[in-house]
Amino acid sequence: MTLPYPIKALIIAALVVAAAAVLWTQSGGSGAINVPSGQQIVLQEVIFEPQNGGETWLRARFVAPEIGSKFGFDAVADDFTYLCASFVLPLLRNESRTATQVVISMADREIAFGDTDPDATQFFEAFRIENDICIWESF
Repeated sequence: MTLPYPIKALIIAALVVAAAAVLWTQSGGSGAINVPSGQQIVLQEVIFEPQNGGETWLRARFVAPEIGSKFGFDAVADDFTYLCASFVLPLLRNESRTATQVVISMADREIAFGDTDPDATQFFEAFRIENDICIWESF
């Protein structure tokens, strides 16, 4: 079933508000979240994306301005697992939602979903959720 664009936009907006509330609480009200690497990142958006076959993917997209310059992928690899456990799992519980696949991304700047920017640095990791645990998936 395909939802009309206005309904999709409202759903995405509601999820961003809910996700922002989780982050606001975790960040002590600053909007930024500290991750194990030491960088501060900000939530760009959360998207629940229906897939063929009835699955749903959750995409949690973060802006991490220092990746690519100060922080390489190896330096931020643990941040993805942290974000899955401390952000995605509480969001799913709070929203009473499920996701078959979780894709967490970091970009050094805001990029609209689906757009490309050859000057941007972006990192991605994927997880599946089993028994309320994030399990890394080869992406």
